[in-house]
Amino acid sequence: MGGVGGYSESFVERYLLPIIYPPGLTRDVQLILAAVVITLNAAIYGYLLLRHKRRGR
Repeated sequence: MGGVGGYSESFVERYLLPIIYPPGLTRDVQLILAAVVITLNAAIYGYLLLRHKRRGR
């Protein structure tokens, strides 16, 4: 395969963007996923904060 040109797009464009932004991902789905991630993150940090305060006593 020597002499064959490489890909016309970058690694990020070829492999990562389809994972991050799959076809059919609508604005509504993006907002729902963002809300889930924010809620999960807040719950984990809240749990860790409560656990830290209880151990500090």
